[in-house]
Amino acid sequence: MIYLIIGQNKKAREKIVEIRSQFPKVSLKKMFGDDFQPAVLEEWIIGDNIFGEQNLFCLDNICQDKDGNLFILEKLDDLLATDKVFIWQENNLETKIKNKLQKIDKGLKFFDFSEEDKKTQEYNFFPLLDALGQKNKKQLWLLYQEALLAGSSAEDLFWKMKDFFKNLYLIKTTEDKSKLEFKLFFIKKMSGFANNFSTEEIKKLFNNLLEIYYRSLNEADRLEKELELFILKI
Repeated sequence: MIYLIIGQNKKAREKIVEIRSQFPKVSLKKMFGDDFQPAVLEEWIIGDNIFGEQNLFCLDNICQDKDGNLFILEKLDDLLATDKVFIWQENNLETKIKNKLQKIDKGLKFFDFSEEDKKTQEYNFFPLLDALGQKNKKQLWLLYQEALLAGSSAEDLFWKMKDFFKNLYLIKTTEDKSKLEFKLFFIKKMSGFANNFSTEEIKKLFNNLLEIYYRSLNEADRLEKELELFILKI
């Protein structure tokens, strides 16, 4: 069974928490599109569990990766046929793929909360991300509170910060930055921020964010509190 949730907002995560609560005694295995591993995912889909361990598989934004997108289309029949449970979340999906999946009535439950994302897209997150890059903890905390009061969700802020550290790592570790698919202004700005972080620190903060997100799948209001603590520890 596949539970497909589209959206990067509180309603989408509440649905994930609701589904997760139906399987309280199973182990959670997870994969982000940033670290898409086709061989591992194929093993999850068709492999036998020789030890009898029950697992719940979480897939996050694997279709944001080109290879992940192609893999899902190729392996969709296998996914629908498996007796394993997958919680598959995408911030958004191409219209062609979304329309195809919406027509499936067996083996897949479809929940589209993407309209909720449009309500908070007007908020300007750049000052908050600048404060993050500058390690200005006080300003970052104040802007975090401002964003929440303006109607942004903790989910919005999680994805923005996750992408920030992902891009910061690329800037920090790529010697020839002209090969990156970023505008020159963005590269210069992020290079300045990269001087405030070590490579290991960026990796640690990125992984901490992922762990915060997955812990929040067990409790609907946990993400907002944990992100605040994350900010205060930077």
